[in-house]
Amino acid sequence: MGKLYALMLAIVLGSHGLIGLFIEGEHLLAILNVDIFVDVVYLLMAVLLFFVALTDSSPNAIRGSLFAVGAGLLAIGGLGLLDDTVFGLLPTGLTLVDFFLLFGAGGISVIMAALPGSVEPLTSVGQPLN
Repeated sequence: MGKLYALMLAIVLGSHGLIGLFIEGEHLLAILNVDIFVDVVYLLMAVLLFFVALTDSSPNAIRGSLFAVGAGLLAIGGLGLLDDTVFGLLPTGLTLVDFFLLFGAGGISVIMAALPGSVEPLTSVGQPLN
């Protein structure tokens, strides 16, 4: 389950970061921040998540990656609560949708890292899905 979540989150963060590289100085669809700092952070997180999701990673690598990404997203969200431009790193400012993404995905990532069964493969009729 953790590998599947890592893959889904990698797709979301990677596509957001990649599209954001081509849109600067405004919000994506008028709701998501796409400043260069957050684009690079999302792309780095996506690379890490794609790596653990698509390779034969150990359970500790999966948990550690999910925790690191979750902590990073929560940190950006927390700093965004103090200052919506994250002290100048995100000049266009965070929006409400950004906070949902940061706290939602970050919180779920940290919870997934802590759950003991999250690194077990998904099964169907008792057979693991690869």
